[in-house]
Amino acid sequence: MDCRKVIGKLVEIKMAKSGNVLTVGGYSMSPLILPSDHVTIKKEDKYRIGDILAVIDREGRLLVHRAIAIEGDTIITKGDNAVEKEVIDKAYCIGRIVEVSNRSGKRFDVTRHFLHDRYIVYCSKKVHYIWKKTSNYRLAVSSVYHRRIYEAAPKEVHMFFDSAENFILDVGKKYISDNTELDLRNNYSDDPSKVEFVREHLKLVITHHLVLLFSKYMYPVAGRYDKIIRLYRARKVSMAKRLLYCCIDICTALDEMKIPYAVVKGIPVAMYCYGSPMLRESSDVDFLIRRCDADAVHELLRERGYKRHDRGVFYELSETPEELYPTHYTPYMSESLAVGLELHTAEEIHEKFTDEILSRRVVMNVEGHDICTLDETDMFITLL
Repeated sequence: MDCRKVIGKLVEIKMAKSGNVLTVGGYSMSPLILPSDHVTIKKEDKYRIGDILAVIDREGRLLVHRAIAIEGDTIITKGDNAVEKEVIDKAYCIGRIVEVSNRSGKRFDVTRHFLHDRYIVYCSKKVHYIWKKTSNYRLAVSSVYHRRIYEAAPKEVHMFFDSAENFILDVGKKYISDNTELDLRNNYSDDPSKVEFVREHLKLVITHHLVLLFSKYMYPVAGRYDKIIRLYRARKVSMAKRLLYCCIDICTALDEMKIPYAVVKGIPVAMYCYGSPMLRESSDVDFLIRRCDADAVHELLRERGYKRHDRGVFYELSETPEELYPTHYTPYMSESLAVGLELHTAEEIHEKFTDEILSRRVVMNVEGHDICTLDETDMFITLL
């Protein structure tokens, strides 16, 4: 049975009870539509390129994305803040988004403007093209076209979003002032200890993975979101501890096997910047290795029970490592620890430099254990 029919029926029942209103759960249409925003849906006979639609894709996912092309009986959609596009059968287009609102007072009509909508579609297609051509998500979402989509959002969106961004910047200045000799308190947009904390603040702090670092500054102003922040922080601290255990275990094994490696990003960055691996949120541990060592490291991970993970399902690893895209192997997942691990044979540069980069690696002591990582210059270049 086609799961889309079941999901479509459930959505129909939900909309009948809610007055054609659904709650959004993801960031793929950010900044226009954010998690917990409510969207009002209108069923229409004909849809246009540029319309924001509620659809069910061929994998059975309920999405709120923008139509970037219409071809016969199919609609091609893509989130403004996403890189991938989806093919939607018109029969599973639920309707057009006509209003966005939330409990913080955000409310605006989603009206059709031919030139504006086509401009967003043009930029969105460019973002997808960059990602498709390079397989580099960060390059696509940091492009000028992605920034133009953000800038084209209605002023009502910017009012809430800019306030949340200023809060993050002001808390960052307060953190620097409290932990260094540099005092930035005179540069606040608003004193972060007196801000009116609303849902957008919570969303943006979570989106930018800053809860562990900024939580103590948010507790006094969080109000009804205090419990959410504390629960989220507890979950991320638990994740950080599991990642550290995973990192130390694999580093020890690689040292015993005399395989040169460097832990990059996550844990070393937290140590360089904050002096603690518990203050930077990460979802995996990244290792830089030589291509000639990939088979041996892959076998090590197989022996330790790591698996391939795809949409909630764990699969046994193949006999040999599989490349997700050049220089980046398919991610590994520990089912027991619920943490990920990734292997890279280059760090945003050609593989021919990997041996040289690894020759400059340094030893870092993390919670009483030695791990190898990039030196400060290579780390800085990698983050750029």
